[in-house]
Amino acid sequence: MIELQKKQKENIKEVRKKEVDKKLILVNRILPKRGHKIWKYNTNTKELVECEFTEDLKDISWNKAINKDYKQKNKKVIIEENCIYFNSLNKKNAIKILKRNYNIEYD
Repeated sequence: MIELQKKQKENIKEVRKKEVDKKLILVNRILPKRGHKIWKYNTNTKELVECEFTEDLKDISWNKAINKDYKQKNKKVIIEENCIYFNSLNKKNAIKILKRNYNIEYD
């Protein structure tokens, strides 16, 4: 018994957790067509909703402001884990795309 207890103590090692650096990586770029929306399907909750965006406004030069050229808005999607992102005209077509491209039945 005493020998077994000694062997167990010898096998114990210190384990240290490493901190993971999180970085933003460009995964994919979706350019929706005119009038289309970007949809998000959560695979855990089986929920289909329209995406939320954050707008990044860039500096606009004086000449572009006079000509009313404000096309330098960049919209970024708030990405969540376990979600599928795609563009579609409306919810009905989004359900069709889920079935056709991802083999997911949506109720």
